[in-house]
Amino acid sequence: MLNDINGANVAKAQAAGDSITLDVEGQRFEFGPEDLLVETTAAPGFASAESEGFLVALDTELTPALKTEGLAREMVRTVQEARKTTGLQISDRIALGIQGSPAIDGVLTAYRDYIMSETLATTWLENEAQDAANSVSHQLEQHRWFITIEKVN
Repeated sequence: MLNDINGANVAKAQAAGDSITLDVEGQRFEFGPEDLLVETTAAPGFASAESEGFLVALDTELTPALKTEGLAREMVRTVQEARKTTGLQISDRIALGIQGSPAIDGVLTAYRDYIMSETLATTWLENEAQDAANSVSHQLEQHRWFITIEKVN
């Protein structure tokens, strides 16, 4: 029956231009490649695309590690935005402070060097961001953080 057909074998036959034969209740049916429509469906948690005999599948599951990295990248983006807003030049070095919830502290522990490198921060301002007069707050979903930047000579 149709449920017993191996989809991979049908797809290979179609790609090769071969026909397939089905026996249903004593009757034989032959299908040519033009009679078949083969579609790839991604498993839950994956996205896929197929073209010219190639299949690409991506795992779309957001792991805690990916979420942490995403927050770090968002922090870099918000620091760059703050640099632009305050009129700093692209090459200006800064002192940077970021402060937030315990989740933000975890991101900073894992990605402080990356954030400093990407934003040209040469100094880290400890525990100054939230209370500084020139601090700017940002929020992404339930995560909120405060940024302070100062130009370094």
